[in-house]
Amino acid sequence: MSIASFTTGAPPSERLEQSRRYCEQLTRAAAKNFYYGLKLLPEPKRSAMFAVYAYMRQVDDIADQEDGRSREQRLADLEQWRRLTQAALAGEQPAPADGARDVIWPAFIDVARRYALPATIFDAVIAGQCQDLTPITFETFEQLHDYCYRVAGVVGLASIHIRGFEGGKETEELAVAGGAAF
Repeated sequence: MSIASFTTGAPPSERLEQSRRYCEQLTRAAAKNFYYGLKLLPEPKRSAMFAVYAYMRQVDDIADQEDGRSREQRLADLEQWRRLTQAALAGEQPAPADGARDVIWPAFIDVARRYALPATIFDAVIAGQCQDLTPITFETFEQLHDYCYRVAGVVGLASIHIRGFEGGKETEELAVAGGAAF
């Protein structure tokens, strides 16, 4: 699906379907290894995981994409993304600002609401990308673990919320450990 075919004036259900298709196509293009594994999930969990992947991919691209932006501009763009994320998590459709990245919001809002994804997951992802732009030498394992949590452990947390889990804090800790191990 091209960005041009995304219609902001379309009915909400049509925008959601367009957004889901975009997230699936982005996942397929950017991460075939994840795409084929996620294709095995039943709906609506499959679309939810595509939306989470697309969100994480967009955050990573804001920080890492080689497009001539300065470090300061990347940090400002991540801060803007954080504000858009907070608006989306509050159930608001973020105001269009960036074409391709705007397409994910209907699917993101749906998955965040449907699976009650904690906002802390997305705050941590953005903090991890900010940290990538201000590299440090890790002095302790705890510092390394905190970084791994922000860039990978949160993916494990989002995944268990979507897949459904029992076990409370223990299961969350295992999900974080698994993500950090990757």
